[in-house]
Amino acid sequence: MSLTKQLETLDAELLGRFGAPEQLDGEQLQALLAERARLLALLLEQEMLSPEQVGELMARSKQLKELAEHTRQQLAEQLANMQKGRRSVGAYQKIKHQE
Repeated sequence: MSLTKQLETLDAELLGRFGAPEQLDGEQLQALLAERARLLALLLEQEMLSPEQVGELMARSKQLKELAEHTRQQLAEQLANMQKGRRSVGAYQKIKHQE
């Protein structure tokens, strides 16, 4: 399989994973992103890319970046809600024990 096809397949997998943020595994995601960086480096070293291919790579990279940022924001909001809930439970427990 060519490097461009490998990268395309990997990008599709990353897009799918970012589409389900509740199922993200940090270590797997880190490994996939490292593999993407490796493939990009090899691609730049070994192949002459057409302007069309460069455009497609740029578009996919931008899409992945935007989706990663959106996913990060969603997870940050979930974490904030969980922390707020824990503080509420803690305050309730504190009041309950004072009675």
